[in-house]
Amino acid sequence: MDEGVMEDKIVRRLTQALGVGTLAFGLLPFASPKLFSRLFGLKAPSEPTIEAAFRSVGARDIALGMGIWFAVTHGVRRGHGDSYAPWVLARMCADVGDTIAALIAIRRGERDPRFLALMGMAAGAAVFDGWLWTQARAAGESISAASRDTSEGRAR
Repeated sequence: MDEGVMEDKIVRRLTQALGVGTLAFGLLPFASPKLFSRLFGLKAPSEPTIEAAFRSVGARDIALGMGIWFAVTHGVRRGHGDSYAPWVLARMCADVGDTIAALIAIRRGERDPRFLALMGMAAGAAVFDGWLWTQARAAGESISAASRDTSEGRAR
């Protein structure tokens, strides 16, 4: 195994945790946009369209979380080690987008500490997602190489 690449089992566990955590985080804005807004220093959604936007972000996280969890839990069993790496990349893209959106709000004057904490969570998650994505890809390449070696051995 290459230096700096974690064991596949550990990468899969971390990715499963990311999936479950993402799903859980998405439940709050989907189920209770007003509570989510209070917790993170956002203006309360007073219009149905604004509430719909909160719910949409929650639905995105629920879908990403379920996709990550399902891909890592079921894809690896079928010998496709990298089948979950694209889901982690999608999660990273969402977190980068959330971070950029928050930075724009900060540049325009937002200073609520709860909102700043939410931005910090998104930025930290994006960094973690990026690292995990590289680990998932490397683990997938190791599994694919081992699978090829095994099938080539059978063909001889």
